[in-house]
Amino acid sequence: MDEDKFDNFLAQLLSELQNEIGEEFQSINDVSEKGMDYLVTACHESGIALPEDWPNERLSMLLFLDHPLAFRMAYDLYAWRASSNTMSHFQFSHSEAVVDAEAIGLFKASTESFFHGQGKGDDCKIRHYQEDDGAHLLLVARGDHIQALSVWEGGNERTTFPRPLREDLLRYDPANGVLSIKAYGRSTAEVKHYVQAWTTEVLGKNQAELFTQTVVSLDPIKAGRFNYDGNELIEWIRLVDLRLTLYASKPITVRISSEDVVNSLSVDLRSIRLSGATLRSVKLAFKLNYDGASAKPVLVEVTPPNVTRMNRKKDEDIINSYLRAEGILLV
Repeated sequence: MDEDKFDNFLAQLLSELQNEIGEEFQSINDVSEKGMDYLVTACHESGIALPEDWPNERLSMLLFLDHPLAFRMAYDLYAWRASSNTMSHFQFSHSEAVVDAEAIGLFKASTESFFHGQGKGDDCKIRHYQEDDGAHLLLVARGDHIQALSVWEGGNERTTFPRPLREDLLRYDPANGVLSIKAYGRSTAEVKHYVQAWTTEVLGKNQAELFTQTVVSLDPIKAGRFNYDGNELIEWIRLVDLRLTLYASKPITVRISSEDVVNSLSVDLRSIRLSGATLRSVKLAFKLNYDGASAKPVLVEVTPPNVTRMNRKKDEDIINSYLRAEGILLV
Protein backbone atom coordinates (compact mmCIF):
# COMPACT_ATOMS: atom_id res chain seq x y z
CA MET A 1 0.00 0.00 0.00
CA ASP A 2 1.77 3.10 -1.25
CA GLU A 3 0.52 6.69 -1.49
CA ASP A 4 -1.04 6.27 -4.96
CA LYS A 5 -2.87 3.06 -4.02
CA PHE A 6 -4.15 4.69 -0.87
CA ASP A 7 -5.43 7.73 -2.81
CA ASN A 8 -7.17 5.41 -5.28
CA PHE A 9 -8.75 3.53 -2.38
CA LEU A 10 -10.06 6.76 -0.84
CA ALA A 11 -11.44 7.92 -4.20
CA GLN A 12 -13.83 4.95 -4.22
CA LEU A 13 -15.47 6.03 -0.96
CA LEU A 14 -18.30 8.49 -0.37
CA SER A 15 -17.07 12.08 0.01
CA GLU A 16 -18.31 12.24 3.62
CA LEU A 17 -16.22 9.17 4.50
CA GLN A 18 -13.20 10.57 2.66
CA ASN A 19 -13.44 13.74 4.72
CA GLU A 20 -13.81 11.79 7.96
CA ILE A 21 -10.75 9.65 7.23
CA GLY A 22 -8.78 12.73 6.21
CA GLU A 23 -9.65 14.47 9.48
CA GLU A 24 -8.61 11.40 11.48
CA PHE A 25 -5.25 11.24 9.71
CA GLN A 26 -4.78 14.95 10.37
CA SER A 27 -5.45 14.38 14.08
CA ILE A 28 -2.95 11.50 14.20
CA ASN A 29 -0.34 13.64 12.44
CA ASP A 30 -0.92 16.75 14.59
CA VAL A 31 -0.60 15.02 17.94
CA SER A 32 2.46 13.04 16.79
CA GLU A 33 4.16 16.19 15.50
CA LYS A 34 3.41 18.56 18.36
CA GLY A 35 2.22 16.46 21.29
CA MET A 36 4.65 13.56 21.74
CA ASP A 37 4.87 14.24 25.47
CA TYR A 38 1.09 13.80 25.71
CA LEU A 39 1.28 10.48 23.81
CA VAL A 40 3.79 9.30 26.42
CA THR A 41 1.58 10.57 29.26
CA ALA A 42 -1.44 8.77 27.78
CA CYS A 43 0.57 5.52 27.62
CA HIS A 44 1.61 5.83 31.25
CA GLU A 45 -1.90 6.75 32.45
CA SER A 46 -3.45 3.84 30.52
CA GLY A 47 -0.83 1.25 31.51
CA ILE A 48 0.40 0.84 27.92
CA ALA A 49 4.00 -0.31 27.53
CA LEU A 50 5.90 2.35 25.61
CA PRO A 51 7.58 0.71 22.59
CA GLU A 52 11.28 1.47 22.27
CA ASP A 53 12.67 3.39 19.29
CA TRP A 54 9.30 4.00 17.68
CA PRO A 55 8.80 7.19 15.67
CA ASN A 56 6.12 9.56 16.92
CA GLU A 57 3.76 8.81 14.03
CA ARG A 58 3.80 5.06 14.67
CA LEU A 59 3.03 5.49 18.37
CA SER A 60 0.20 7.90 17.55
CA MET A 61 -1.27 5.41 15.05
CA LEU A 62 -0.97 2.56 17.56
CA LEU A 63 -3.00 4.49 20.17
CA PHE A 64 -5.56 5.58 17.57
CA LEU A 65 -6.16 2.00 16.37
CA ASP A 66 -5.76 -0.10 19.51
CA HIS A 67 -6.24 2.30 22.44
CA PRO A 68 -8.81 4.93 21.39
CA LEU A 69 -9.38 6.27 24.92
CA ALA A 70 -5.65 6.85 25.37
CA PHE A 71 -5.47 8.56 21.98
CA ARG A 72 -8.46 10.75 22.92
CA MET A 73 -6.66 11.80 26.09
CA ALA A 74 -3.45 12.66 24.20
CA TYR A 75 -5.35 14.62 21.58
CA ASP A 76 -7.42 16.51 24.15
CA LEU A 77 -4.29 17.61 25.97
CA TYR A 78 -2.67 18.58 22.67
CA ALA A 79 -5.79 20.61 21.76
CA TRP A 80 -5.50 22.44 25.09
CA ARG A 81 -1.88 23.33 24.32
CA ALA A 82 -2.52 24.30 20.70
CA SER A 83 -5.70 26.28 21.27
CA SER A 84 -5.77 30.02 20.79
CA ASN A 85 -5.14 30.86 24.38
CA THR A 86 -7.50 33.73 25.15
CA MET A 87 -8.34 33.06 28.76
CA SER A 88 -10.53 34.69 31.38
CA HIS A 89 -9.25 34.16 34.93
CA PHE A 90 -11.29 34.08 38.15
CA GLN A 91 -9.90 33.62 41.63
CA PHE A 92 -11.71 31.89 44.49
CA SER A 93 -11.00 31.98 48.16
CA HIS A 94 -9.04 29.01 49.47
CA SER A 95 -11.01 25.79 49.13
CA GLU A 96 -10.48 22.18 50.17
CA ALA A 97 -13.19 20.98 47.77
CA VAL A 98 -12.53 17.65 46.05
CA VAL A 99 -12.83 17.77 42.26
CA ASP A 100 -14.03 14.20 41.76
CA ALA A 101 -16.51 12.33 39.56
CA GLU A 102 -19.47 13.41 41.71
CA ALA A 103 -18.55 17.09 41.50
CA ILE A 104 -17.96 16.88 37.75
CA GLY A 105 -21.34 15.13 37.39
CA LEU A 106 -23.11 18.01 39.14
CA PHE A 107 -21.22 20.50 36.99
CA LYS A 108 -22.20 18.57 33.85
CA ALA A 109 -25.90 18.48 34.80
CA SER A 110 -25.91 22.21 35.40
CA THR A 111 -24.11 22.83 32.09
CA GLU A 112 -26.54 20.63 30.15
CA SER A 113 -29.46 22.55 31.59
CA PHE A 114 -27.84 25.87 30.73
CA PHE A 115 -27.20 25.03 27.07
CA HIS A 116 -30.67 23.51 26.70
CA GLY A 117 -32.11 26.80 27.94
CA GLN A 118 -29.94 28.64 25.40
CA GLY A 119 -31.46 26.61 22.54
CA LYS A 120 -28.15 24.89 21.89
CA GLY A 121 -29.26 21.29 22.30
CA ASP A 122 -29.17 18.63 24.99
CA ASP A 123 -25.83 17.01 24.19
CA CYS A 124 -22.89 17.76 26.44
CA LYS A 125 -19.79 15.68 27.13
CA ILE A 126 -17.09 16.58 29.62
CA ARG A 127 -13.64 15.02 29.65
CA HIS A 128 -11.70 15.60 32.84
CA TYR A 129 -7.94 15.23 33.31
CA GLN A 130 -5.59 16.04 36.16
CA GLU A 131 -2.23 17.48 35.15
CA ASP A 132 1.12 16.69 36.78
CA ASP A 133 1.04 19.92 38.79
CA GLY A 134 -2.35 19.05 40.32
CA ALA A 135 -4.41 21.35 38.11
CA HIS A 136 -7.69 20.07 36.67
CA LEU A 137 -8.39 20.36 32.94
CA LEU A 138 -11.93 20.05 31.58
CA LEU A 139 -12.89 19.95 27.91
CA VAL A 140 -16.59 20.66 27.45
CA ALA A 141 -18.00 19.45 24.11
CA ARG A 142 -21.44 20.98 23.58
CA GLY A 143 -23.80 22.23 20.91
CA ASP A 144 -24.47 25.62 19.38
CA HIS A 145 -27.43 27.13 17.56
CA ILE A 146 -28.60 25.12 14.52
CA GLN A 147 -27.32 26.49 11.22
CA ALA A 148 -28.61 26.23 7.66
CA LEU A 149 -25.93 24.76 5.41
CA SER A 150 -26.15 24.19 1.63
CA VAL A 151 -24.30 21.07 0.43
CA TRP A 152 -23.83 19.07 -2.77
CA GLU A 153 -25.36 15.58 -2.79
CA GLY A 154 -25.35 13.41 -5.89
CA GLY A 155 -24.86 16.43 -8.11
CA ASN A 156 -27.80 18.28 -6.57
CA GLU A 157 -27.98 21.08 -4.02
CA ARG A 158 -29.50 20.29 -0.64
CA THR A 159 -29.94 22.33 2.52
CA THR A 160 -29.19 20.66 5.85
CA PHE A 161 -29.64 21.99 9.35
CA PRO A 162 -26.72 20.70 11.46
CA ARG A 163 -26.00 21.64 15.04
CA PRO A 164 -22.29 22.61 15.28
CA LEU A 165 -20.16 21.07 17.99
CA ARG A 166 -18.17 23.57 20.07
CA GLU A 167 -15.48 22.83 22.64
CA ASP A 168 -14.75 25.01 25.63
CA LEU A 169 -11.71 24.63 27.87
CA LEU A 170 -11.53 25.10 31.64
CA ARG A 171 -8.49 24.81 33.89
CA TYR A 172 -8.66 24.98 37.68
CA ASP A 173 -5.51 25.33 39.75
CA PRO A 174 -6.30 24.44 43.37
CA ALA A 175 -2.93 25.81 44.52
CA ASN A 176 -4.04 29.40 43.94
CA GLY A 177 -7.79 28.93 43.46
CA VAL A 178 -7.81 30.26 39.89
CA LEU A 179 -10.32 29.06 37.29
CA SER A 180 -9.22 29.88 33.72
CA ILE A 181 -11.80 29.66 30.94
CA LYS A 182 -11.65 29.67 27.13
CA ALA A 183 -15.17 29.63 25.69
CA TYR A 184 -16.14 29.58 22.04
CA GLY A 185 -17.51 32.80 20.54
CA ARG A 186 -17.90 36.32 21.83
CA SER A 187 -20.83 35.83 24.19
CA THR A 188 -20.06 36.22 27.88
CA ALA A 189 -23.04 34.06 28.91
CA GLU A 190 -21.05 30.80 28.73
CA VAL A 191 -18.21 32.18 30.85
CA LYS A 192 -20.66 33.48 33.46
CA HIS A 193 -22.37 30.10 33.60
CA TYR A 194 -19.10 28.19 34.00
CA VAL A 195 -18.03 30.47 36.86
CA GLN A 196 -21.40 30.14 38.61
CA ALA A 197 -21.58 26.36 38.13
CA TRP A 198 -18.00 25.82 39.28
CA THR A 199 -18.66 27.99 42.32
CA THR A 200 -21.79 26.20 43.47
CA GLU A 201 -21.56 22.66 42.08
CA VAL A 202 -17.84 21.92 42.43
CA LEU A 203 -16.52 24.17 45.18
CA GLY A 204 -19.76 24.32 47.16
CA LYS A 205 -19.45 28.07 47.59
CA ASN A 206 -21.60 31.06 46.81
CA GLN A 207 -20.91 33.91 44.42
CA ALA A 208 -19.85 36.23 47.23
CA GLU A 209 -16.80 34.04 47.86
CA LEU A 210 -15.46 34.66 44.35
CA PHE A 211 -12.77 37.30 44.03
CA THR A 212 -13.77 39.19 40.89
CA GLN A 213 -11.29 41.97 41.44
CA THR A 214 -8.13 42.41 39.39
CA VAL A 215 -6.28 39.20 38.57
CA VAL A 216 -3.95 40.93 36.09
CA SER A 217 -2.59 44.46 36.49
CA LEU A 218 -0.81 46.94 34.22
CA ASP A 219 0.35 49.16 37.08
CA PRO A 220 4.04 48.09 36.79
CA ILE A 221 4.06 49.19 33.12
CA LYS A 222 2.21 52.40 33.90
CA ALA A 223 4.62 53.29 36.71
CA GLY A 224 7.73 52.35 34.71
CA ARG A 225 8.66 49.52 37.11
CA PHE A 226 8.38 46.65 34.63
CA ASN A 227 11.74 45.07 33.77
CA TYR A 228 12.11 44.48 30.03
CA ASP A 229 15.56 42.87 30.35
CA GLY A 230 14.34 39.31 30.94
CA ASN A 231 16.27 36.53 32.70
CA GLU A 232 18.23 33.37 31.92
CA LEU A 233 15.33 31.96 29.87
CA ILE A 234 14.07 35.23 28.38
CA GLU A 235 16.47 37.24 26.20
CA TRP A 236 14.32 40.38 26.19
CA ILE A 237 10.76 41.70 26.39
CA ARG A 238 9.32 44.55 24.35
CA LEU A 239 6.08 46.45 24.61
CA VAL A 240 4.75 46.31 21.03
CA ASP A 241 1.13 47.42 21.38
CA LEU A 242 -0.62 49.67 23.88
CA ARG A 243 -4.20 50.89 24.21
CA LEU A 244 -4.77 53.70 26.70
CA THR A 245 -7.17 56.50 27.56
CA LEU A 246 -5.93 60.08 27.97
CA TYR A 247 -7.98 62.63 29.89
CA ALA A 248 -8.17 66.14 28.38
CA SER A 249 -11.34 68.18 27.75
CA LYS A 250 -12.82 64.83 26.78
CA PRO A 251 -11.40 61.31 27.23
CA ILE A 252 -9.34 60.16 24.24
CA THR A 253 -8.63 56.48 23.61
CA VAL A 254 -5.35 55.92 21.76
CA ARG A 255 -3.67 52.83 20.37
CA ILE A 256 0.10 52.82 19.83
CA SER A 257 1.88 50.02 17.95
CA SER A 258 5.57 49.80 17.13
CA GLU A 259 8.55 47.46 17.46
CA ASP A 260 9.29 49.10 20.82
CA VAL A 261 6.52 51.28 22.25
CA VAL A 262 8.61 52.31 25.26
CA ASN A 263 11.27 53.74 22.95
CA SER A 264 8.62 55.39 20.76
CA LEU A 265 7.12 57.11 23.79
CA SER A 266 10.50 58.41 24.98
CA VAL A 267 11.69 59.60 21.54
CA ASP A 268 8.72 60.42 19.32
CA LEU A 269 5.69 60.74 21.61
CA ARG A 270 7.06 62.59 24.61
CA SER A 271 3.76 64.39 25.27
CA ILE A 272 2.12 61.07 26.21
CA ARG A 273 2.89 60.00 29.76
CA LEU A 274 1.70 56.61 30.92
CA SER A 275 1.58 57.80 34.53
CA GLY A 276 -1.27 60.15 33.64
CA ALA A 277 -3.27 57.70 31.52
CA THR A 278 -5.49 54.68 32.06
CA LEU A 279 -3.97 51.61 30.42
CA ARG A 280 -6.63 49.43 28.78
CA SER A 281 -4.51 46.62 27.35
CA VAL A 282 -0.95 45.84 26.29
CA LYS A 283 0.78 43.37 24.03
CA LEU A 284 4.26 42.19 25.04
CA ALA A 285 6.76 40.34 22.82
CA PHE A 286 8.92 37.78 24.67
CA LYS A 287 12.15 36.61 22.97
CA LEU A 288 12.91 33.31 24.66
CA ASN A 289 16.38 31.85 24.99
CA TYR A 290 16.50 28.11 25.65
CA ASP A 291 17.04 24.94 23.63
CA GLY A 292 13.92 24.47 21.52
CA ALA A 293 12.58 28.01 21.93
CA SER A 294 10.73 29.59 19.03
CA ALA A 295 12.84 31.80 16.76
CA LYS A 296 9.99 34.30 16.73
CA PRO A 297 9.01 36.32 19.79
CA VAL A 298 5.99 35.01 21.71
CA LEU A 299 3.19 37.55 21.87
CA VAL A 300 1.28 37.98 25.12
CA GLU A 301 -1.76 40.22 25.42
CA VAL A 302 -2.90 41.41 28.85
CA THR A 303 -6.25 43.12 29.47
CA PRO A 304 -7.33 43.97 33.03
CA PRO A 305 -9.03 42.85 35.10
CA ASN A 306 -8.79 39.18 34.14
CA VAL A 307 -7.92 38.39 30.50
CA THR A 308 -4.67 37.10 29.01
CA ARG A 309 -3.89 35.79 25.55
CA MET A 310 -0.76 33.92 24.45
CA ASN A 311 0.08 32.52 21.01
CA ARG A 312 2.40 29.73 22.19
CA LYS A 313 1.02 27.63 25.02
CA LYS A 314 4.27 25.66 25.37
CA ASP A 315 5.99 28.68 26.93
CA GLU A 316 3.14 29.59 29.27
CA ASP A 317 4.91 28.55 32.48
CA ILE A 318 8.10 30.51 31.71
CA ILE A 319 6.21 33.66 30.73
CA ASN A 320 3.62 33.50 33.49
CA SER A 321 6.35 33.07 36.08
CA TYR A 322 8.04 36.24 34.83
CA LEU A 323 4.78 38.20 34.69
CA ARG A 324 3.99 37.07 38.23
CA ALA A 325 7.40 38.16 39.49
CA GLU A 326 6.95 41.57 37.82
CA GLY A 327 3.50 42.13 39.31
CA ILE A 328 1.45 41.74 36.12
CA LEU A 329 -0.12 38.46 37.19
CA LEU A 330 -1.38 38.72 40.72
CA VAL A 331 -2.15 35.01 41.29
